[in-house]
Amino acid sequence: MRSVMHPDSFLYLFYNKRPVGFDRKTLGSIANIGSATLAEQLFLRFGFLMYTMVVARLGTNAFAAHQIGMNIITISFAFGDGLSVASVSLVGQSLGEKRPDLAKVYGGFCQRLGFLCSAAVAFVYVVFGRDVFRLFSADPEILDYGAMIMDFVAVIVFLQISQVIYSGCLRGGGDTRFVALVSLISVACIRPLSGWLFVYPLGMGLFGAWLGLAIDQLLRLLLTMWRFKHDKWLKIKI
Repeated sequence: MRSVMHPDSFLYLFYNKRPVGFDRKTLGSIANIGSATLAEQLFLRFGFLMYTMVVARLGTNAFAAHQIGMNIITISFAFGDGLSVASVSLVGQSLGEKRPDLAKVYGGFCQRLGFLCSAAVAFVYVVFGRDVFRLFSADPEILDYGAMIMDFVAVIVFLQISQVIYSGCLRGGGDTRFVALVSLISVACIRPLSGWLFVYPLGMGLFGAWLGLAIDQLLRLLLTMWRFKHDKWLKIKI
C-alpha cells in the first residue's frame, strides 16, 4: 500500500489526484467472466472427486499405481498450463487491439509449440516409463500397473496439452461459459460415468479407469477445437 500511494512510485493510485473508485461496467465484465470460471472449477473438482472414488474401490495397489500415474500426468500438464496462460494473454491482447486474425495466429502457434512439448514428453514416457514409475515405488504389482498406465499417459499427453491450449484461447476471447460447459459435460459427467462403466460392469479394472480418462481428454479436445475453428468466440464482447 505504501508503494502505490507514494507520488514517486511507478504505480501511483492517486495519479492526477483522481479518486480511486469502481466502474460498474468493468466490474460487471469481471463478474461475468469470473462466474463462468468459478463454475468450471467446481465442475472440474466434482468430476475429479467422483472419478477418484471409482478408482479407490479397486484396492490399495491399483489405487497407488493410479495416483502415481496422475502425479506423472500432472508434470506434463505443466507444459500445457504454461502455454495456456500464454495463449490467454496473447489472444486477449490481440482481440483488445481489434486483431482477431492475430489472435488465431497466436492460438495456432501455441498449438504447434504444444505438439512439440507433447512429443518430447511422450518419448520420455515411452522409453523410460517403467524407470519413471520406479522412482515412486518398487512394488512389482504397482510396476506392472505402471507399464500399462505409462502407455496411456504417452497418448493422453497429446490430447491434454492440446485441449488445455484451446481452452486458454477461448478464455482469452471471453468464451468462458463454453469452457465451463465442456467441463460439466466431459469432466463432471463423462469421465466418472465412463470410468465406472469400464471398471465395474465391463470388468476392465484399472485399464478401464484410464480408458475413461482418455475419453474425457479426447472429448474435451474435440469440443474446444471445434469451438476454436468456428469464429464465434472471436466476436464475444467482454
